[in-house]
Amino acid sequence: MARAEWLSDLSLRVEYGAPGIPRKSEALVERAPIPPYGFRAVNGIIRGNNVSPSDSRLKKEIEPLENPLHKIAQLRGVSFNWKDEEKGTDREIGVIAQEVEKEYPELVSTDNEGYKSVAYGKLTAVLIEAMKVQQSRITELEARIEDLQNQISR
Repeated sequence: MARAEWLSDLSLRVEYGAPGIPRKSEALVERAPIPPYGFRAVNGIIRGNNVSPSDSRLKKEIEPLENPLHKIAQLRGVSFNWKDEEKGTDREIGVIAQEVEKEYPELVSTDNEGYKSVAYGKLTAVLIEAMKVQQSRITELEARIEDLQNQISR
């Protein structure tokens, strides 16, 4: 069982224990500052959901994404190892922040030391739109193939 509570904009309290053990048995309570910049490595398994506000009533100046398929084609999915083993020694998969920044600067943040991070979750919207463009092209090509097959069979 786990419970997290924001104590301020930069501080989070996490309580956890085993399922079925009464709440009073949750022996470990941590309160740690979470700075807006920098790297935090956590070893172990973290389960949960990241939920972001997305209600249309909260948004303004809503515009469609332009050329999503072309922009996605400029990005590389890569596998890599961290230079600093404190960040982990397992093989990782991701993208290169500098490449993402060229196409979607709003998905990249830069810390006070110049290191870049990618908001991977926000790539979902880009991938949805790119997939819709691709599916439209596939449907169009299937129709053209069917027309050509009909012409040949006459």
